[in-house]
Amino acid sequence: MRIENMRWMPAGVLIGATVKVWGNGAPTGGEACAAAYAKHHYAAAFKLCSRDARRGVARSQCNLGYLYDQGAGVVQDHRKAVRWYKKAAAQNEPKAQYNLGVSYQFGIGTEKNESQALRWFRKAADQGEAHAQTHLGVMYARGEGTAKDFKSAFSWFQKSAKQGEALGETMLAAMYEDGQGVEKDYAKAALWDRKAAVKGNHAAQYALGNMYEFGRGGLAQNNALALSWYRKAASGGDADAQNRLGGIYLGGELGVAKDQSAALRWYKKAASNGSKEAADQVGLLDLPFK
Repeated sequence: MRIENMRWMPAGVLIGATVKVWGNGAPTGGEACAAAYAKHHYAAAFKLCSRDARRGVARSQCNLGYLYDQGAGVVQDHRKAVRWYKKAAAQNEPKAQYNLGVSYQFGIGTEKNESQALRWFRKAADQGEAHAQTHLGVMYARGEGTAKDFKSAFSWFQKSAKQGEALGETMLAAMYEDGQGVEKDYAKAALWDRKAAVKGNHAAQYALGNMYEFGRGGLAQNNALALSWYRKAASGGDADAQNRLGGIYLGGELGVAKDQSAALRWYKKAASNGSKEAADQVGLLDLPFK
């Protein structure tokens, strides 16, 4: 199943950008700290966030945790990040609750604890935090910290996707493609993958390329568009797209001339990103993988 094969990693996952988020919601204090961060004045942001965080401003407590997590304006310290996330989360700050959930989900700055991750994602998701809704959906889809429940997963992906969260959009597409928690619908899968793909989500770009290659989801078969989306995804580090490009160049498919050196180059990239299939192909080409 597509959703279970996606690579889910703390530093961008499936995905691209850092998983944790900066607290930039409605002004509730800490504006000076946020303004300094927006200007990339990280040392000043750290100083201002520290001041406001000690005064109990939840938004600044969340952002101070984020600065510690990223090592921006201060030496990176994930444990201190978790400490500040907890203070803000206790004040019901949704982005802090989400960041705390990520910390527990992947064991960053604290012991890995899927039950705690689920708890904090739910608190944030119930307040409408889109990233938390996506992560909560993933946990239900994979049965992490809870029983596997595709209908609940679909519901949370739908909520985050409707807010324009790119990962939620491609996860929703995966549910439609696999028929998990909802009736299988390739057209809707293509619709949501396209929304995420144009935002730069590499998993969605690969999926969209696949749909163009095989003419699914109401899309006319189109080799040029398939290649274009595969290349976008592969250039962004998507292992599935890199592996597929390896196969395309090795076999001379989709109108591309055979090119073993190009095939090997893409297979190596995919293998270094965790694709066992690509690593096997490197071996079959009888060249050492370095």
